Amino acid sequence: MALKPLLFIFIFIGTFIGAIFITPFIGLCGYIMSYNLNPIGFWWGKQLPEIFQRYSLLFFLACLGGMIVHWSKLRYRHLLEGQEILLILFILIIWISTLTGVPSHGLGENSLKMTKVCIILLVASHLVTNLKYYNIMVWIYILSGLYSGFEIFNSDSLSFIGGRLQSGVGGSDFSEGNFLAAHYLIVLPWIGIYFLKGKLRHKCFCLFAAVFIVNSLILIESRGAFLAILAGGITALIVTGKKYRNKIVFLLLLGLAGFIYLSDTTFWTRMNTIDTNESTMGRSAGGRIEAWKVAIEMFNDYPYGVGEGNFKILAGLYNPDAEGRDTHNTFFRCLAELGLQGLVVLLFMIYMAFKYLKMIQNSININTQLGQEYSLHILALRISLVMYIVTTCFLSHTYVEEFYWVLMFPLFLKRCYENEFE
Repeated sequence: MALKPLLFIFIFIGTFIGAIFITPFIGLCGYIMSYNLNPIGFWWGKQLPEIFQRYSLLFFLACLGGMIVHWSKLRYRHLLEGQEILLILFILIIWISTLTGVPSHGLGENSLKMTKVCIILLVASHLVTNLKYYNIMVWIYILSGLYSGFEIFNSDSLSFIGGRLQSGVGGSDFSEGNFLAAHYLIVLPWIGIYFLKGKLRHKCFCLFAAVFIVNSLILIESRGAFLAILAGGITALIVTGKKYRNKIVFLLLLGLAGFIYLSDTTFWTRMNTIDTNESTMGRSAGGRIEAWKVAIEMFNDYPYGVGEGNFKILAGLYNPDAEGRDTHNTFFRCLAELGLQGLVVLLFMIYMAFKYLKMIQNSININTQLGQEYSLHILALRISLVMYIVTTCFLSHTYVEEFYWVLMFPLFLKRCYENEFE
């Protein structure tokens, strides 16, 4: 066995033991790292013994076991916050849709997956309750982003189709290029705030990570991600307070300069195909419009939803050109498959995420060092949320785990704040 799989097994065993006997947060870190990188997706991961290939499940069990052992040490004000209740309600709606929707031959894969997602998120929201743990979680995202960006930099031509990077690197939820681009948009604002508040070594590391991630975004050539970056830049200028405005402008200009330097004519040629005129837009964008129309027609016929996973099965009945296609839009897929009730709950979750950030911002003292750190984390999450939500308008994230991690991070920060100040 090669060195890398042996190293993974060693880290895995240490993480499992640490989660049980030290703190369950160690197991959560292992879960997040494995979710972001997906060891099985690398050549060395295929050499792992079969039991270690179930790393996500085992990390989760270690987390859950450690949580039970250390239950008395957990710190939270309420057992369930509003966001957690909404998440549970959303999962129930997914399950109910399998009963009220159109009968299909599906096995409820999305229902089972999202139930597992709900459980690990509820575990995480009761573990990430201090700023130290929160910062560790963020660094895991940055480190895994750097690692995958470096892998893309060294990838062969087989990963490219038509000059674009089509196959992603990392977790199964973003193993396709456009979804990986959405993942990187979460990481970039965190890199930005650590560049602002960190020491020189942190600034150098963040700059190093940003180069590889931006390079990957350019290779992916995602038009949705490009529009999201524009939205994120505008958001940064609007929501940043006076204290950091000049620094944020500097970072945006630095990022723009790096983006232009790394990009080529192929990238800009593809971005020039962004069009809002349905009669002149390309086949890919035109297909999205057709799929959205089909989703609306489905909702008109089935106000309570056709059932999770049934859009692709039924789309061809409404439009032969849409047969087997996805909606390429989180909200239209939610509306078509889960009905109005599913869409309302999802929108409330998005609203709640921003509400938590506003509550913390209104409570902190910006003149203290700790208050400034919270302010920067709030800024990063606001930008990440805006950019990720923009990508959901062009990608179907309805059953993508990472979407709900993004919506839960404000709750993590809220519980950290409550334990710090109240």
